[in-house]
Amino acid sequence: VCSSDLRHEELRDTNWQRNRIAQKLINDIAFSAAEAIAELKYWQSVHGHRAWMLIWQSYNGGFAYQHPESMAYKKSYFYAKQIRRKVFLLQNKNIFKKKLEKK
Repeated sequence: VCSSDLRHEELRDTNWQRNRIAQKLINDIAFSAAEAIAELKYWQSVHGHRAWMLIWQSYNGGFAYQHPESMAYKKSYFYAKQIRRKVFLLQNKNIFKKKLEKK
């Protein structure tokens, strides 16, 4: 559980609260989606609207994007590359589908 999840709910950072929020993230899809969107918007405000690699990296690794030597940086960079690849594949799939529809 990220401390920002606790901040969004205006809760103290205790083990009990972390466990409660973790369970809510697992059980409540709407809540977990809202938290994910809020977190992405936060990182978007930090990095700007077009810095998607940094936004995805920070979503996964927090401020580790500032420390390329750390393991968290390496994991978050790999995570961001996976997202970028999936977005590219989905966008190209839609382009291919649109070309077929025109024929």
